[in-house]
Amino acid sequence: MILRKWITENHAAVVMGDKMYWIWIMIFLCICTFTDIKKRNVCGWLCILNIAAAIMLHTIFRDISEKSLIEGAIIGGIFLIISVVTREKIGYGDSLVFLAIGLIIGGEKCFVIILWSFLLCSIFSLVAIILKKTTFKSTVAFMPFVLAGALVTFISTQ
Repeated sequence: MILRKWITENHAAVVMGDKMYWIWIMIFLCICTFTDIKKRNVCGWLCILNIAAAIMLHTIFRDISEKSLIEGAIIGGIFLIISVVTREKIGYGDSLVFLAIGLIIGGEKCFVIILWSFLLCSIFSLVAIILKKTTFKSTVAFMPFVLAGALVTFISTQ
């Protein structure tokens, strides 16, 4: 309560606002992209840490609507169910990243990031198949496309 009052009085939350969360997401996604490319794995503990931090910060500052947080959690939950049903065609790490993003910036922006991510990944995959660099059965690291989708979403919403 004291921290929230101090920040409100000093306008730090207003100055940083939405951009602070975007910087957070970009750093988080850069780390996830690096590990996804190098190890073909997304750090589950990093996702869980970001999920916990998002819940804690939004509980303290109440800077995002509960509806938007619930939407973000639902999106992440849907992807976790898809991960289970498809036997990780979309990995648990990818789903946890979407859950973290949804809880950091809310469901609407998370949904837009997901749309851009799948669109960019589809274009890349189609070009790779046409150029015979890959097949329909090949897998691709998805986090670079999530990072690109987040960048496109950030630029288009500013």
